[in-house]
Amino acid sequence: MRQAMVEMEEPKLYNDMLRELKRKLIAGELAGERKEMWYLIRRKRVGLIDKKLSPVSDVTPERADEFMKKTS
Repeated sequence: MRQAMVEMEEPKLYNDMLRELKRKLIAGELAGERKEMWYLIRRKRVGLIDKKLSPVSDVTPERADEFMKKTS
């Protein structure tokens, strides 16, 4: 999905979805404890699409890195 959004120049859709997924995972809103899933996402490095990957993105590489570091 991430690569498809880069190719279609729609990073905002992906970034918004990932932000919401992270929020729900951390808050326990997806049928219980799912923080392990956030750990796996971080480990696989499938974070936000930044300007380096897609020039139409509004996310800087620094902001993308910070997003992946935070666990809350």
